[in-house]
Amino acid sequence: MFISRFLHMKAEEERREIARAEAEERREIARAEAMEKARAISRIEERARETGLAQGIEIGKTLGKATVQETWLGWLRRMREAERDGKPFNEPPPDF
Repeated sequence: MFISRFLHMKAEEERREIARAEAEERREIARAEAMEKARAISRIEERARETGLAQGIEIGKTLGKATVQETWLGWLRRMREAERDGKPFNEPPPDF
């Protein structure tokens, strides 16, 4: 009877150990999958930031050019008005 009980306990221990190892393996697989998803999301976010930055730089350049052009056109308009009205025009040109 003692040997039978001992063998039964050993078999139960082995089953629990196998179950623990399988559970640990499933956790490791889930952890690895989660890490891969996180890396993929990080790569997507990085590309979005880079794209947004590039677009922002282009918009900034366009706005900068528009501002410069607007400033020069305003100066030119004031100069022509002064010439047309025969007034002296001492305003220096915009400096960029």
